[in-house]
Amino acid sequence: MSLAASARAFYSAMLGPAPATPIRIVSVRRGSGFNEAGTVLLEAGALRRLKIDSATALLLSEAVARMWIGGQTAVRGEGSGVIRDGLVRFLAILFVEKQFGRESAAAELLRQRLAFGAVAKRDAPLSRSTPLDDTYFNSVPNRGAMVWRLADRRIGREIFMATVREQLQAGKDNLNGLSLAALRVALAQRGGEKLKALLDQQIDQVIDMDLMIGLPQQRGSDWVSALRNLGSTDALVTVTATTDRGEQLSVEATIPARNFADAMFKTTSK
Repeated sequence: MSLAASARAFYSAMLGPAPATPIRIVSVRRGSGFNEAGTVLLEAGALRRLKIDSATALLLSEAVARMWIGGQTAVRGEGSGVIRDGLVRFLAILFVEKQFGRESAAAELLRQRLAFGAVAKRDAPLSRSTPLDDTYFNSVPNRGAMVWRLADRRIGREIFMATVREQLQAGKDNLNGLSLAALRVALAQRGGEKLKALLDQQIDQVIDMDLMIGLPQQRGSDWVSALRNLGSTDALVTVTATTDRGEQLSVEATIPARNFADAMFKTTSK
């Protein structure tokens, strides 16, 4: 319960005052993993462990986030899973990072990528995916969370969360609730055409991102790696190199769709 209380305080600071809904943790022998309206079904063994496991921590974090998203504010309309499951998972990872550190969050992000990678070649556009699709639970929560992470990085945490908070408040007393379309419009107004193009591609199209990097070549006093993007959308990437002295250097680069770019490292070390 202490973890749930911490998550509630964390989300209150980000999303506004907590709903007046109790958090109920129910021990079950079958059917664990379900959560709705503040009620979480946990496998009985989870309550006997000395330390909470990562799957249980993520489940509790998502359950508390749904008290705001889908609970206090209804989520409706086409592509609602991108908010109900994708945005909730994105927020849960933020809480995991705050509560357990960056390494724990990085481990969860890796699990997201592996889960989505298993279905990436037969994935459908996020805006048209429903729980009836056999790829939904591998795709929408994980790829959806990745999309919101990209948007968060593009416009900054403060602006992103302020926009989400405003849309949740606007949908709270609206019969139509919060929709993916409304949130996309609000974010595009804050982030401009570049963010709109990113959301349009990531949410309305299938993923075809395919990036390549070449071996570093020395050019004068710098080292340069060629980059190639075979996908249909621009890619903003962070390229990290390790020198012969063990130093790590990172640079950001934008690779245009179906085009080339360079990552230039300002160092004389190999």
